[in-house]
Amino acid sequence: MKDMENSSDWQFVTLGDQQNFGICTAGLEEKATACQMLVCYARELKEGFAAYSEEVVKIMVPLLKFYFNDTVRIAATESLPYLLDCAKIQGEQYVANMWAYICPHLLKAIEIEPEQSVLPEYLGSFAKCVESLGKGCLNDQDMSTLVTLLDKLLKQHFVRQNERQDKRKDEDYDDIVEESLMDEDDEDAYVLSKIADIIHSFFGTHKESFLPVYEQIMPYFVKLLSPERPWSDRQWALCVWDDVIEHTGPVSGLQHYLYLPRALWSFSYQDWKPGDQSVQELIYIHLRPIVLTDFHHSRNGIVSCWQVFYLFGPFDRNHPAIMGENASNLPKVISIVAETLHRELVQEDTPLYMRLVNIVRQVQSNPDVFQVCVSQLTEQQRQALIEI
Repeated sequence: MKDMENSSDWQFVTLGDQQNFGICTAGLEEKATACQMLVCYARELKEGFAAYSEEVVKIMVPLLKFYFNDTVRIAATESLPYLLDCAKIQGEQYVANMWAYICPHLLKAIEIEPEQSVLPEYLGSFAKCVESLGKGCLNDQDMSTLVTLLDKLLKQHFVRQNERQDKRKDEDYDDIVEESLMDEDDEDAYVLSKIADIIHSFFGTHKESFLPVYEQIMPYFVKLLSPERPWSDRQWALCVWDDVIEHTGPVSGLQHYLYLPRALWSFSYQDWKPGDQSVQELIYIHLRPIVLTDFHHSRNGIVSCWQVFYLFGPFDRNHPAIMGENASNLPKVISIVAETLHRELVQEDTPLYMRLVNIVRQVQSNPDVFQVCVSQLTEQQRQALIEI
């Protein structure tokens, strides 16, 4: 016993007054390495590993609760989507039976995982499993469990952020505390990104049929868009909003009305700085489903487009999210302006109206480009431009 206590390969934990137990850390490292190797085999060999997929799943799933070593748990959850892919060559029923074994254990592991740094790996694995399996992979009970878990995690996200804000007001607050709080901020942002991945996986595979489920947690993503929320909150909320529009189309009309006003105000004009790639990407994510689809043909869609332009002022800067590569979106922009003016959706004595007029005049300064844009308009749209 004393020899083991002096060895770096062992760690001892005392429980109560008289109980000690030892952990051979060298053995744990070997176990973690073995699990990581199994992940590599499943990922790289694919169908060639199919014969071992069931056996390995039965090894990995119990390790989701192996709390002696984080790396073991991370490897265990990382392996699951790859093992499902390996098993597909065995037939749909074989994969369904494997998933029926995995799913409740993975959901339970998500529920009780104690480490905030490990939790997102479980969430990411679940998202990949859904993407691999496709529509109908969860029964009603498992879907209800998932919604409960996501609801809990999103509530905790707001609670944890509030607690950190309170710590920043504490009299003991200093740079060391701030560094710790920033690490927690990053961890929570990563968890939120993986929650967004799960939602993305369901919209990608289930399309509009996932909307009733999503609506149960949708208020959190409306709240995440509030201007006072951290930048990462708004980023991932916009990504979720993008999935709603992209994968459900006109069916998501209610979501447009709930999300769009918050989205428009969540990024003020001063948030955008020339050359800020992260902001440019977010603007593009937000504008793509509106500007580059036919959604603008509705009254609310047109006004919403121009509210976005008015808030960000990206047209004046030839922003790529609006202009497209080599100004390829310019005819579409002019068609939206023309349709807005034709329907008289903006009053003439407003700054927004003058902004639309200025956009037309900017394009008119290049007669060749303007002619290309006008050639794609309806007669009513052309007349609206003539009358300004």
